Amino acid sequence: AYLLYAANAVLIVAAATWLPHLGDRISEATGLGNTFVGSVFIALSTSLPELVITIGAIRIGAIDLAFGNIFGSNLFNIGILALDDLL
Repeated sequence: AYLLYAANAVLIVAAATWLPHLGDRISEATGLGNTFVGSVFIALSTSLPELVITIGAIRIGAIDLAFGNIFGSNLFNIGILALDDLL
């Protein structure tokens, strides 16, 4: 279990470092601005885990889990931005 966890963690870190480069390549290939690609496509790809969990919670009838996931991740993001502003 530890080896599988470590392997998945390495994959996530590698994907996270590759994602901005991919966004730059998408903006160059399509002619869209970096800000647009970063705001729409990169934000969408980083929000997909929350979307999957929310849809799964709604499918099993756990509406409170779906709302908790949405509000919890948004609250966490706001907290990180507040900390970033302070620093």
